[in-house]
Amino acid sequence: TFYALATLSGCGYFLGTTKTHEMPDLSKKWTKVIKTDLAEGQNVHSAKFKVSGQSTGEFLLNEKKFKAGEIDTILYQGDFYGDSFSIEYEPLEDNEGHLKVSVTYYHTN
Repeated sequence: TFYALATLSGCGYFLGTTKTHEMPDLSKKWTKVIKTDLAEGQNVHSAKFKVSGQSTGEFLLNEKKFKAGEIDTILYQGDFYGDSFSIEYEPLEDNEGHLKVSVTYYHTN
């Protein structure tokens, strides 16, 4: 059993829990902490942070600059051992549209 678990974990066989939030107003700064709701004993080992939507102006998201237009980008994917992910949004010019951010926490069962 241990060998099978070790083999599967090496291949990335873990469960994922995704938390998604719509950004309320692209004309204002926005900060959000997205927490996972894992049961006791479940441990996060990696995460994927994604943003999608549309914007009429340039903005920063976690210090990465985006141009106006359609957005569908993975900002982070890799090792992550926390239970929350902090997101900071700042418009660089007048901005309208809609953006959705999501964090998928991959964890042991």
